[in-house]
Amino acid sequence: MDRMDQTEGTDVRLIAAPMWEFGVDQGVRQFAELGVALVLSTLIGLERAVQQKSAGLRTHTLVGVGSALFIGTPSWIPRPSGR
Repeated sequence: MDRMDQTEGTDVRLIAAPMWEFGVDQGVRQFAELGVALVLSTLIGLERAVQQKSAGLRTHTLVGVGSALFIGTPSWIPRPSGR
């Protein structure tokens, strides 16, 4: 994360800032991100369930949380210190 943008010299951390900084233990941040995904996908599913459309609450909730896990997992894996 110590890279600098070649064109403008802006710090990449300013552009891709995490939602919260809790230091080394990122468990709270991870659960918060999954919680946001759960709430938003549940709202989409509820809207579709009220309209009695085919993919409803369960489908959208599972897909939303699964997508958040798939996208977020690489950021939770510790990187070697040589990078």
